[in-house]
Amino acid sequence: MKKYHLMLLMFVQIFSGHISGQNCIKSIFDVEVRESEYGSRYVDYTNKNWDNYQSSPIFTSNERSARDLVNFHFISTTKKDSIEQVLFTKEELDSLNRGIAICKIHIPSGKIVSVSFSIPIQNKVENGKMIRYKNAIEKNLFFNVTLYSDLKKEGYLIQSFPIFISRRKQ
Repeated sequence: MKKYHLMLLMFVQIFSGHISGQNCIKSIFDVEVRESEYGSRYVDYTNKNWDNYQSSPIFTSNERSARDLVNFHFISTTKKDSIEQVLFTKEELDSLNRGIAICKIHIPSGKIVSVSFSIPIQNKVENGKMIRYKNAIEKNLFFNVTLYSDLKKEGYLIQSFPIFISRRKQ
């Protein structure tokens, strides 16, 4: 009888841990599988705080769009690669196909305030690693921003960069 209770307790612990792990990813990202126009399937991890950063910057020059008045320069590809190599094993990085990180960037500071991902469906990535990757990007990476007009009001623009390519560079 004690074996039965012990097994039941272990099953409940394992099952509840799995469920809370799933809830954790759902509290950070909306996860959706989509098909591209070319037939490839992707998993989109859309950051739930994405909509908190909707306002576009406003410039004194109205001649061009806000996007045309800003130039982004990624500060450190090396730092991004080192984040990948800390979070993912060599074997994982060798097996992962290229994806993209889509970032909301604060203008004019260049700070990354929200990160979403789009990765090929065949990439098998642990949910916890995607959360840690998002957090590391938001905390450690930023863009150098050059403005081609005076800024009237701060705002946010979208910029992306490739992920899971650090091992291919070596």
